[in-house]
Amino acid sequence: MSLSKIIKTKAITIPVTGTVKEAAKLMYKNHIGTVVVVDKSKKSKPIPIGIVTDRDIAIAYGKVPELASDYSIKKVMTSSVVMCSPEDGIYQTIVKMRQNGVRRMPVIDSNDELVGLIASDDILMLLGEELSDLSQIFSSEKMKESKTIKPQKRGTQLKASSRANL
Repeated sequence: MSLSKIIKTKAITIPVTGTVKEAAKLMYKNHIGTVVVVDKSKKSKPIPIGIVTDRDIAIAYGKVPELASDYSIKKVMTSSVVMCSPEDGIYQTIVKMRQNGVRRMPVIDSNDELVGLIASDDILMLLGEELSDLSQIFSSEKMKESKTIKPQKRGTQLKASSRANL
């Protein structure tokens, strides 16, 4: 299955000229933990050039407690962004996440334009649903068996066992 079925097509972005405070506000307002840093100067659609997580901001404040609220997002963002395509498979994406130690990835099209975001949570939700569906096979099988195999009558069973003792 390709990612196109499960990607979140509304990735929250911040321009590369943004600040840490602006990123934190976007995260709070949208109930998210990741903001994609984009360059809007070259194309009509945003091009991802970085990613900032709530953890990145917490670590930045941990390192520099007096960090100014107008601190540039460029100084906090991860610029070596691991990205994927909507055509990538789920397994391929899991491997890429594991190899790079990331839980969220921007999804880009063939023009390197941002089309969405995929998170390990999205994949876990899908796999959980798939496993639940798979487990239903056992319930369906039991139900089918109970309808096709009729239990023997007690009297018949006793007679057969009585004959065996003779």
